Amino acid sequence: MPAIIELIEEQRARLLALLVGLTYEQAAARPAPDEWSVCDVLRHVIAAEEGVARIVGSLARGVVPEARRTLGSQ
Repeated sequence: MPAIIELIEEQRARLLALLVGLTYEQAAARPAPDEWSVCDVLRHVIAAEEGVARIVGSLARGVVPEARRTLGSQ
C-alpha cells in the first residue's frame, strides 16, 4: 500500500479513537460562542479531505483542476 494511503488511514484511526465515548451533546457543544465545536471541526476536516480527493482524482486523470475561490481570497 502506498505510504500516503497508510498515513491517511493511520490518521483517520487516531481521530476516530479520540472520538470514542464522546456523546453528540459533547461533540456539538462550543467551548465559547465564537469557537468551533468538535462537530464543526469534523465538518471542516471532511470538507477539506473531499476537496483534496477531488483534486488528486483530477490530477490522476491528467486534468488540472480549476482554481476555486476560497474564503479570504479575492
